[in-house]
Amino acid sequence: MALSNTTSASQRRPPYFGPSPKQLQLQSRRFLDETLMDGPAGCKLSDFARPRLRKCPFDIRSIAWKDAKVLGSGLDGWVWRVNFGDQGPFALKLFWIAEQPLKDPDNFAVQRECQLVAHLQMIQAAMEEANKEGGSRPVLVFPDPKTREDARDNLAGFAQENRLNPPSPELQEQMVPLTSIPPIRKCYGWLKFDTDKILPMIPLRLRPQPTGVDKVVRRIEKGKEYIAIVYEYIEDGPNDPAKVEAFLKFMHLAGFCSASSPHGRNWQNSMLLDFSDMIGTASWGWHESRYRFFSASFFLRT
Repeated sequence: MALSNTTSASQRRPPYFGPSPKQLQLQSRRFLDETLMDGPAGCKLSDFARPRLRKCPFDIRSIAWKDAKVLGSGLDGWVWRVNFGDQGPFALKLFWIAEQPLKDPDNFAVQRECQLVAHLQMIQAAMEEANKEGGSRPVLVFPDPKTREDARDNLAGFAQENRLNPPSPELQEQMVPLTSIPPIRKCYGWLKFDTDKILPMIPLRLRPQPTGVDKVVRRIEKGKEYIAIVYEYIEDGPNDPAKVEAFLKFMHLAGFCSASSPHGRNWQNSMLLDFSDMIGTASWGWHESRYRFFSASFFLRT
């Protein structure tokens, strides 16, 4: 007698909800560079192919924690306003997850953010080089990118090799030059946050508290090392929709897509504070469905 083609639900193989091979491959890439951040980032093709954020030259032990202030927290991390010795203020963002999260694969925020910021620093370096040359060999991009291939092509347009060796005249007719870059929050690199060494220095009222949304809760644990990124501190101020849209247009041309849930609280003085609102093509989470130009109202919604 032939075997039945039907099986009960209990007999079927359970669906696989873990990370895909592609996701594992992307999230296993190195994203930190031990080189101290000193001067512009490299902007060759090899740099763009391996975006790694350089290390901050500041000493985390020099933070005067009694003068620090909690700026906010979310599912990605915890943020303080701090001074390093007599330098500052800066924003210090501590990430809850420091290693590839196999049980929660969509939340490797520190990798995405380090890769994105590293690419932005390469882009800034490329634009500075082009402007120093008088604009004779500008960065060329396609004006209406829609696909992953378009995004990667435009990002590669910032690479030194492609800028100095422009494409054929026929292809150039389809492209536009980029001659300016909107204001972007400055990043000073990453730091190691050793809980056993740093937590005792922080007053109890300023220590990271468990933070949750719905049923997801994030916290740091003693005996572990985490990663923090040092940013320029941006004062509170109104957002100019025209300036926000200029930034969003530039990011779209440079190949970055929107995250799934941007929020207006992540902007001050027309500058994006939380780079988790954007995703680069090097990172898991980039998707063509979110790769389009969004208006300022979409990003500034509350």
